Formats: sequence, structure tokens, C-alpha cells
Amino acid sequence: MEASSQLPIKDTISRIITKADLIMIVLLITSALLFMFLTFTRGQQNPKVIIHYQHSVLTTESLNQEKKIVIDSLAVVLISNGKAKIDFSTCPNQSCLRQGWSNSYPIICVPNQIFLEFTREKKNVIYLTY
Repeated sequence: MEASSQLPIKDTISRIITKADLIMIVLLITSALLFMFLTFTRGQQNPKVIIHYQHSVLTTESLNQEKKIVIDSLAVVLISNGKAKIDFSTCPNQSCLRQGWSNSYPIICVPNQIFLEFTREKKNVIYLTY
């Protein structure tokens, strides 16, 4: 093989990727980073867990605390580090215990009729422009 017949890597890449491709890549990366930033910071103001028991709301608690809630000797709900879980339950299959900690997806104990729902309250912000 002759060394003069091979193109340098820089010339090869510049023939494959044009300026428009580079602009598109930068826009895609920027929009993905912006989307992730907005997703992770949007609902962090006041996370709460709503504990439903027998088709009614038993209590609403902030996830920004350490708390243990006993529900009629049937179950124990723990709140810690911005998450909640069912720590003890008298139900036969114990699937609610295996759901673990959550701050977004619901935790359900069907036999004991317990449902943990997670919400995020947004603070009202008034923007004044001149």
C-alpha cells in the first residue's frame, strides 16, 4: 500500500460529518440536557404522599421528614429521605413490601386497601415584567 493513497483521518471525518451535522448534534445534546434539567428540577418544591385507606384519604404527609405511620395495626408506612414505603403489612402475599421506596410511582396494598399516592405541589410564582 502506498502512504499517499490514504487520506488523513481529519479529511475523512470532514467528508462524513458536515457543518450541518455538527450543528444538529450540538442542538440535540443541548435540548436533551435542557429537558433533563427541567424534568429533575420542575417538581421538587413540596413533595407529598397521600395515604388512602379504605377508599378515603387517611392523611397527607410531606416527604421532607422522617416519620412512621401505623395504619390500624394492618400496615406501617415509613417516610424518609424524600421517599416512602410500606415497611410492614399483614397481607398474605407481601407484594406491597417488595415495591420498596418510592417518591413517584404509587404503592398499593390491595388486601388491606392501602394506597400511597405521590404528588408535588408547585409554588405560585408571579412574574412582573416591565
